[in-house]
Amino acid sequence: MEKINIEAAERSPKIICDWEKGEMLISGESYPENVTEFYGPVLASLEKFLRENKDKNFACTFELLYFNSSSAKVLMRIFDMFEEISNTNGHKIKVIWKVDEEDDNMRELGEEFAEDIENISFEIANK
Repeated sequence: MEKINIEAAERSPKIICDWEKGEMLISGESYPENVTEFYGPVLASLEKFLRENKDKNFACTFELLYFNSSSAKVLMRIFDMFEEISNTNGHKIKVIWKVDEEDDNMRELGEEFAEDIENISFEIANK
């Protein structure tokens, strides 16, 4: 699979997917005009990679400064995908939620996401 490298724009985050390394990074602000159009190809590639590469370690790092409610739904879809696939394909998936030490709001959002996760590692770390 071809590596994904999307540069951050005014309303959308930087996304890097290095399938060979089993790593994904989403960083910056996320409130694109059309969330489905922006994230759709990334989610499709992510799901394809995870389904075709069983028993592979995968790490997804989030370094978000802000995201809107539509982006939050996409994040939940990603976490749900990780949960489902880790149950069926034996993946060891790790989420790293990086926050600025003083950003209590983003830390709390990470903690809320972590509460809903059962089968994958979810680590909240300072930048």
